[in-house]
Amino acid sequence: MTDTPARRERYGRAAVAGQLRIVENRTTDLDTIAAAGMAGVREPLGLAMWRAKYANDKRGYNLAKAALRAKAVNTGKRRRWPESEQTLRGIADRALWWAIFGVCPPCTGRGHLSFGTVDPSGGGRQVLADEQCPQCHGTGRTPIDRIALFGELERTRDIVQLLADADDAADARMRRALAP
Repeated sequence: MTDTPARRERYGRAAVAGQLRIVENRTTDLDTIAAAGMAGVREPLGLAMWRAKYANDKRGYNLAKAALRAKAVNTGKRRRWPESEQTLRGIADRALWWAIFGVCPPCTGRGHLSFGTVDPSGGGRQVLADEQCPQCHGTGRTPIDRIALFGELERTRDIVQLLADADDAADARMRRALAP
């Protein structure tokens, strides 16, 4: 594990930074915001999701919601999915919520339940159990089948994949823009 923040974390920090400035020979928050802007031109869904998830931006959430709804409906038409446009929009809303806020409630995203005891030699910190969380199986995320309505699990996975593809594309574009 490294102490270097990932591009997504750097973007979240940069998006809420008060002062942006240029420093020669060093990547700054301004460079990150500029790279995100360039990535957002080609991948608006990915950048909108980053704004919502990592910068806690309500407008970004609304933009991501609208973009994912449109992408789900267009993909549904192209792939001839049997669901109606209204159903696809509902699935897209739940998929976006899951992607941004889908932390497992019992383990609060840690993947392990705490014993509830305090480690006396560790400065008063709680000790995590060795066994994985029984609900998320160690992923720290609410299982996707919990957000899918009856009979919509396959389509929910398809739409989550659209979102993951947009996220990966935004990350790749930012990586290229930030490359020396």
